[in-house]
Amino acid sequence: MALLLLVGAVLLVIGVNIEQVGESGEAGHHPAAAGSAAPGEAGSGAASAESAESTEATGEKKRAEGLPARLGLEKPLALTAMLVISLVLAVAVWWRPIRAVTGVVALFALAAGVFDVIEIGHDVSVDHGGLAVLAGIIAASRLAVIATAADLWRAPSVRTT
Repeated sequence: MALLLLVGAVLLVIGVNIEQVGESGEAGHHPAAAGSAAPGEAGSGAASAESAESTEATGEKKRAEGLPARLGLEKPLALTAMLVISLVLAVAVWWRPIRAVTGVVALFALAAGVFDVIEIGHDVSVDHGGLAVLAGIIAASRLAVIATAADLWRAPSVRTT
């Protein structure tokens, strides 16, 4: 279970980095106009059409932002917190696999898994198939953590204190 927590956290950081690199690459990619026409020349209509398309694409991007991005869960501070919490819980469950710890781990994995499933829907809606698959793998690791925590919870060898 400890390893699954860490794998999920590392994959989350990788996925967010891939998504941010992809967004900055898309934002920096502007096709050159078919000629550098000055304002008022024949080519300026193409430039204004390109500007309108850029504005429309920006509006679509804002509408397509997923809940994790709107809540700031993809910011460096939030990612660092996820890594630290995952590490602390992994160490805790490794050293003291008691019911209280496994319960906290299960609740953490459940909460993180909800956002992972939301991210899958977002990635599919904006046609990021690779990121949707990665988010699915992360969600599966969260589900495995929950299942392992439930199994440890039921195990007679797990202490209650």
